[in-house]
Amino acid sequence: MIYLENLVKDPYFTSGLWKITSKPEEVRISSDRVQTPIGVKDSLKVESFGWSKWCLVYGEKLQVKPRETYRLNVRMMLNLEDRKASVVLEPQILDENGEKVKVTKKKWVGDSGEPFFVEDLGSWRGGVIGATGKWGWRYMTGGFMIPDGGVQMNLTLYGAGPGKVWVTGVELYRNFYSTVKKVEPPDIPEYPKAIVYKRLKLGEYAGKVLRIGDLNGDGKVELLLVQKINPKPIKQSSVNYVALRCLTAIDLNGNILWQLGEPDPSGYEVWSDLPVQVFDFNRDGKMEVLCCKDFKIMLLDGATGNVITETDTPESNSGEGPEDGFPRILGDSITICNLTECDPGDFILKDRYNNLWAYDREFNRLWSYTGKMAHYTQIYDVDGDGFDEVFSGDALIDQNGEILWRIDLYGHCDSSIFYRDREGRLILALAYEDGGFYFLNALTGEILREWHLGHGQGVNLASYRPDQPNGLAIAANTFWGGAFWFIFSLEGEILHADFTDVYGWVPVNWSGDGIELIGSAYGLYDGYGRMVVEFPDPHDGKVWVYNVCGDQRDEVIVWNDKLLSIYTQDRGFSGLKIYTPKRRLYNQTFYGSFISEPNWIYVKSTAHRGSFQENLRG
Repeated sequence: MIYLENLVKDPYFTSGLWKITSKPEEVRISSDRVQTPIGVKDSLKVESFGWSKWCLVYGEKLQVKPRETYRLNVRMMLNLEDRKASVVLEPQILDENGEKVKVTKKKWVGDSGEPFFVEDLGSWRGGVIGATGKWGWRYMTGGFMIPDGGVQMNLTLYGAGPGKVWVTGVELYRNFYSTVKKVEPPDIPEYPKAIVYKRLKLGEYAGKVLRIGDLNGDGKVELLLVQKINPKPIKQSSVNYVALRCLTAIDLNGNILWQLGEPDPSGYEVWSDLPVQVFDFNRDGKMEVLCCKDFKIMLLDGATGNVITETDTPESNSGEGPEDGFPRILGDSITICNLTECDPGDFILKDRYNNLWAYDREFNRLWSYTGKMAHYTQIYDVDGDGFDEVFSGDALIDQNGEILWRIDLYGHCDSSIFYRDREGRLILALAYEDGGFYFLNALTGEILREWHLGHGQGVNLASYRPDQPNGLAIAANTFWGGAFWFIFSLEGEILHADFTDVYGWVPVNWSGDGIELIGSAYGLYDGYGRMVVEFPDPHDGKVWVYNVCGDQRDEVIVWNDKLLSIYTQDRGFSGLKIYTPKRRLYNQTFYGSFISEPNWIYVKSTAHRGSFQENLRG
């Protein structure tokens, strides 16, 4: 048995090694021997009656080296009186000048899980453990790697806001990888090579927001590129607003089918989703475009761009943050769902951080909710009644607008997925910004497991790992403060941890063999972080997947402001059955939240299996 030494010599705040560096008059800090976890004699109690920040610093400075890894544990109990009140245990990494280490990312090998790629990720923030709300004792674990330039670690405990918190059992151990359930990766199979199916030069209409579908009912895929504009709010506001500027539909040869709005190259770059999706709302075999533009919710004919129906967007409601610069909302993202009928066609429209509104396919408003919004609203039939429940970011809401449960977590939700674990329990996994990664009982909101590994950016479910049941695993990544990449099991165990690169998250059904790869602009990675398929003559850009050629396998679409490339396999599929995962590709977002569930179909004939070559010739 390997003995791990706790580097924190005062884990229970009883030896005087934690120094109070900020204690406003409205804050009381004391030792408590009553409110403690089972088996623990002492805890730190902090009671605050206001919003001034309090802070304690661990007195021993820990010398560290780049690439060392650490695990940080703590127990907390909270009774905070405001949702914005919080407590944070943060490992701060300092350079030789005593300054916080800055993080730069000069090259992204995989998709970032944000709408953008940046080089400056700000000050390093790995392993931060933050909490808010009202909770009994929680055991919380963080993990991190010392970044380049780091020579010293300071542990700081701080908070603000009215209420009480109890903290104890601070533990810091070397070698975070001892917690990773390591599995020896299998030999790399002989995957089909990638070839360029289409490469289009894009015009001034190029948009980072791309939607894909059969817009005119001809049985072929068309592309919708969307640009943004930054309108100046009528009312003074700190919010950086974005809205739709221009929508351009093109075919796979680059011919413009229609355009709504005036294109401008400055509209390519975005830093959030835009309110647009494509879906067959009227069940006529071709997709319509649902969008918000000029303070209107619009349904457009996919073939022409003509307005079929429209209504005003909801009136602004500031909620928990300032988002009322205009009388009506511009719209942030749209999630197509099933709230009223047997088939999807209803939808959720949200603003950036505060509100969502539910509509049926006839544009009748059903209900609304105000809270702490996720970047993208997730849906799933949680109770099995045939209708979707809606996860807003801090609450699970049924099809009638009834709140089933609500949760208070530190930060806000960037990404979420529903799935069933090995025992059949329905799980809701979250990437919750600086709050980390959570695995909840989807029926109750109970936290089953939590990992504080950095700024939780994305969680995505697919058959990434052949060593797991049905291959299912979760690809997750962080962003601000450090770009890290993880693979979780369905039970929330860490199967893979990489603190140096993010390999992407978009699942790619490349071979039809039951294992999905991970798309990047340069090729495909497997669930062990190995590039297994390289793209010929690649270029940078965002990544998405779609069955373009018609043989049930995915093509990979990579695009930027100049080029759009579609990569496909160099050979057709052979076999009696082919993997065809169940997905809702009509709900597209920059923020992960990709659910790809196992499914197979039998291939009916040799002619069908050869349709790939026919599509290439066509």
